[in-house]
Amino acid sequence: RDYKVTGVQTCALPISAVKSMKITDDTISVAGKKTFLFVDTPHLVKNTRGNLSKNGFVDDEGVKVNWGYIQTLESINSSHFPRYCPRLTHHHVNLQPFKEMNVSKAAQVLSQSVSVGLNMLVDQGKLPVAARNTARFCKIFDNLFDTFNSSSMYSPKALKCALSDDSKHWKFLDEAEDYILKLDRKSTRLNSSHLVI
Repeated sequence: RDYKVTGVQTCALPISAVKSMKITDDTISVAGKKTFLFVDTPHLVKNTRGNLSKNGFVDDEGVKVNWGYIQTLESINSSHFPRYCPRLTHHHVNLQPFKEMNVSKAAQVLSQSVSVGLNMLVDQGKLPVAARNTARFCKIFDNLFDTFNSSSMYSPKALKCALSDDSKHWKFLDEAEDYILKLDRKSTRLNSSHLVI
């Protein structure tokens, strides 16, 4: 992979301004120059969790990624000791206005521990096998968050360390891209049902 970045400038734009722009191939023209748009990681995590809780997704296997499974996990989790997911609480799955803006809560829902908890409940017969697809969704987005939010060269979690030419990130990112492009979101607010992240 050969990437060369020069003259990088950043600015924050309100979403209303971005929506009014004509975007082609992930770029816009600013003062005659091709400009790439990037959304920061915390907003991507909150947006994904919000879309999952409001609409759900249909994954690459045609199975619904279902917020209800995460709510069931939280309900069982709250009365189980030890807890399957120690950080998962009622506030994570019953979103109140403005609380849904909390990045840490969004990251704790789309996490490896929630993925493991969902799989454990499937193994115990407390959730249907289809809940494994929701577990997979949570794990993929946990890994994406680790990849894009890494802050050190080394970490016990392979994808939480910095990118390098031979890191595991590249294979994972290719697989995640394929998965995300096949996700479908059903919404009454958009004309298209294709996921935009």
